[in-house]
Parts: sequence; C-alpha cells; structure tokens
Amino acid sequence: MYTVTVNPHRKIGCIDQKIYGHFTEHAFQNIYQGMYAPDHPLADVTGLRKDVVDALKEVRVPVLRYPGGNFVSNYHWEDGIGSQNGRKRRFDYAWETVEDNQFGTNEFMQLCRATGAEPYLCCNMGTGTIRDAMNWVEYCNSNRDTYYASLRRENGFEEPFGVKYWGLGNECYAPWQMGGMNASDYAKHAMEFGKAIRFADPNAYLVACGFESDPAWNIEVLGVLKDMVNSISIHHYSIDWGCFNLHDYHQLMSISEFVNEMIKSLRAAIEGVTGDIYHPMKIALDEWNMFGWVNERVDDNSFYTLENAMVTASVLNTLIRNCNVVEMANYSVFVNINGTIQADCRGIVLRPQYYVFKLYTHHMGNVLVDSDVISEQFETNMPIDRRVFADYFNEAAVEKGGRLRSGVEKSARRSIKYLDSVSTIDETRDELSVALINKHPEKNVECTVDIIGSREVKNAQVHSIWSAKLNDCNTAEKQSVILETSEPICRNGKFTLELPRHSISVLKLTY
Repeated sequence: MYTVTVNPHRKIGCIDQKIYGHFTEHAFQNIYQGMYAPDHPLADVTGLRKDVVDALKEVRVPVLRYPGGNFVSNYHWEDGIGSQNGRKRRFDYAWETVEDNQFGTNEFMQLCRATGAEPYLCCNMGTGTIRDAMNWVEYCNSNRDTYYASLRRENGFEEPFGVKYWGLGNECYAPWQMGGMNASDYAKHAMEFGKAIRFADPNAYLVACGFESDPAWNIEVLGVLKDMVNSISIHHYSIDWGCFNLHDYHQLMSISEFVNEMIKSLRAAIEGVTGDIYHPMKIALDEWNMFGWVNERVDDNSFYTLENAMVTASVLNTLIRNCNVVEMANYSVFVNINGTIQADCRGIVLRPQYYVFKLYTHHMGNVLVDSDVISEQFETNMPIDRRVFADYFNEAAVEKGGRLRSGVEKSARRSIKYLDSVSTIDETRDELSVALINKHPEKNVECTVDIIGSREVKNAQVHSIWSAKLNDCNTAEKQSVILETSEPICRNGKFTLELPRHSISVLKLTY
C-alpha cells in the first residue's frame, strides 16, 4: 500500500511559477523554422508560427531565456535590430553556421508578448563589452530621449520592453565558451557588468553564472558577487552532456535526486559564503533537460518517450520541494532539438514532456504544503561525480549513452521511493493538488491520499499521463502519450487512486 498524508495547513513555501520557464537559443532549428518562419503558411505578420505560439500559450510559459547558451558569447545584439534587409550576416562559432540575424531582440520581445512570457536576456561576457550590455539595457528599458531608447522607437516600439531579468554570461567557466575564464576573472568582470547594468536600470534582476560541476568556482564567485546579484545559475543535462546511463532505468529515476543534491550543494555555498542561512539569494536552473543536443537521434520523435516525461515530472517535483531557494528554471530547449515540441513544415508534434508542463502549469498550486509519503523503495548507483566536463574534448570519455570522465565512474548507492509526490495549494482558487509519480516499471499500485482536516470537496479529478510502454512516444502519425482525466474513489474522507506502472498523475481537489 502506498500512502500520502497531506497537511494543507502547514505551508512550506511559495512556488514561483518561473520554475516552469523555458529557453530558446540560436541553434539548429530552435528559432528558425521552429518558432520563427515568415514563409510558413501559419506565420503571423511578425514571422512567428501561430501553431507554435498557441502551443506555448497553452502551457503558460512564464519566462523565456534568450539568446543563449553558447551562442551568446559571440553575439552582438545590435546585429539583430533595425531593418531586416540591412542586418549583418555573421558566422556563429558556437554552432558552426551562418547567422543572418533575422530574429533578434525585437522579434524575441514580440514572441514574449504573444505567449505571455517574461523575457530573460543573457549578456555576452565572452566577446561583448560592458558598454554593449549598458546599451542593450537602454534599448530595452529606457524611456529617455537618448540614442538607444530613440532607436527602439524608430524600430516601431514606442514603449520600453521592461526587461527585468539579466544573465551575466553563459557558462563562462567553460573551455568551449568563447571568452571562458577562471572564477576570479569571471567574478571581477561580472561585478563590473552588474554595476553597469544597474546604472542603466537600478531595478535589474541579475543572475550570476554558477558551475554545477565545481563548488570551488561557486564559492569564489559568490565571495565577490554576493551583494550584487539576485540569483546564481546552474545547468544540468543528464545524458550526452551528463553522466547518466540511458539504458539503466532505475538510475534514470534518480536524476531528480541528483538535481536535488546539486541544488543543496549550491545553497550550502551561498549560506557558507554569506554566513546567513536566510540569505535572500536564489538559484536559477536556467538550462536543464534529460538530454543534451549532440545525440544522433536528437531530432527523432521516437527518442522522446514516456520515460523522458517521467524524468521531467520528477525534476519538477524536486524544484517544487526546493521552492524556498529555486526561483527560476528554464527547460532547454522548448521547440525542436530536444524540446517539448517538434515543429516542421508539416505541423507540430507535442512530445510527452509537453504534457508534463501542461499538467503542472494547469493543475499544481502556488504554495507547497507538508506531506508524508510511504512507499516501496529501490536502490541504484547514482552518479555523484559532478565534474562531468573535465574531459569534454576527450572522445574516449563518451560511454554508456552519457559523457563520463575518462577512466572515472564515481557513484554512490541511493535509496529512492517508487512514489514521488509533492502537494500544493492554490489559496485564491481554494484548490489542493497532489502530484503522484509511480516510478515502478512493472507494478500498478493502489495509493491512498489522506488530507488532514479535510473539508467538503466540491470537485475531485485525477489528471494523468500514461502509456502501456515506457518507450511509447508521440509522432505525427500517433499520439500515444497524452493527458487523460478520471475521478478518484473517496472512502471515509480518504481518496484511493489506482496508479498505473510508470505513470504521472495529479489529484486535484476543489473546495
């Protein structure tokens, strides 16, 4: 018997909806032919594909990070504004292609307006200058009679864009990043970039570049920037650019615990450097996905399965549990490549992960409440060596469907519950939601949900994502993994649910 006991009167913390955010980069067909395709029959007057925009709106995307990613470290934002006929063609050294800059700041802001997402811009700290960053802030946010604010008006945007979130570089620690640097140099540069951005807009929310694989980097950077930035970011890709084994199901089901420990480690660095366990600095997981972008099947819809959806949902549960420290997360990417939507000339395919985001944005609340979970457990060897990039350029390090450090496979045993559950409330709508992920690969289980101090329920529904096989997927021909709705059984004030093997469900009660 699996049981979840929920105490809706014990509030743990507020859940920022930005944890359901997404990321878009000038890479492959993420933007061009993905979201932006002026010649597509469904394109609007701005060049955005209406079918993609509608899909983004349906999952209520709260925030979009742009323009990179590796791309940003050699991107100069002024190349992407003004008359599209006059925009400069540049070679993109990150993804080894020609960038024609037809999609730039203006088009990105139109995308944000069309979808209701808040913009989050990442500054070029590779080949860019402090002046570039200040000018970009002026262009986006100033209403003064100055050059860049006037240039925005000339380009057809009278009112400021009001961009609040600004990233201080992307993966600046990395040897593959143009302008990569050590922690000491990054901290000095980021301090000056941050000061300049705040001169241009005192209300700017600044996100520093953290390193998920090196606590020493984070400690040194935080030592300098702790009073400057609002948040520090980390990235996570489990496979291709990570150390998880694609062919070990139970290890994949520990990815959310890996992310949890990564968050705890970074939070410990914040508290250690500041000496304040209540320090307001937050964490942004502003790139994350089970898969990286380099797999040979990256564009194959059959690669994105129910198993992928379960990992995605489990990571969202982890972000909800850490709501007091995680303020933003950006799924990487949203369209094409490894994203939740495949868009091509024929139309769009909504991959299983898409329905996870729809499930959570539509049915989970904004306040985490206490819950106790009893279920069977499994043990697995979870990778704990976070230095997964140490031998990035060593092909011999690529093994088992993931990128490992050459000659090193560092892991530890972890006991993990088959039932992954979090509970939330929405006080404005008087709703309680319980997310229930049955990670058991073979067994359907009966789960009892007991609400302490429960009141009369006006409506009870179970929203579920399931399919018969873990490798079931969605294609243009067949949608195997979708959202379905049913009703739970209520006995003596307790709700009983039959949770199918490898399934994702949300019990939603309205009072």
